[in-house]
Amino acid sequence: MMHGCRWHNKKEIMGVWILSVLLSDKLHGYELIQRINANPFLGPVNPGVVYRTLRELEMAGLVTSEWDFGRGPARRLYSITSKGKQWLKQARPYFEEYKRFIEGVLERLNQ
Repeated sequence: MMHGCRWHNKKEIMGVWILSVLLSDKLHGYELIQRINANPFLGPVNPGVVYRTLRELEMAGLVTSEWDFGRGPARRLYSITSKGKQWLKQARPYFEEYKRFIEGVLERLNQ
């Protein structure tokens, strides 16, 4: 997943979205699933897909997790790493390219 800076399927887009959300918040997997399901483009999603994506991001060094033993049962708390932040920063030109592509499609639809 996420080889280079291009994405070709919903799962890879979800990985990018997860990284961007983790820029401002440390979240449990369940909280990520709720946010994904609130997004009409990405949700509803199978929780297994989210957890597999998180594991892939963690194996790539883009996110890290730690056990949270706070309220209730222990849960993993996910956060973006400096490598993940750098990846998003380097991918910005591709996000801009994708944005221009979508804007072009919308422009044609409005004609």
